[in-house]
Amino acid sequence: MTVPTTVVHGARDRVVPVAHGRRLAAALPAVAYEERPADGHISALTAVPVLLDRLAAVLR
Repeated sequence: MTVPTTVVHGARDRVVPVAHGRRLAAALPAVAYEERPADGHISALTAVPVLLDRLAAVLR
């Protein structure tokens, strides 16, 4: 992928180890990695409002 990408991973994820999120982010050339310490497996859902604000700022 060559477009800017955001990877969000919950540090308390018991389904997918946090190391996998870090490895995925390291493999992408244009990535913003956000590890959310208090979130689990569905961390992306709790991050949606913040991520949408960032996307809106980029699109302006």
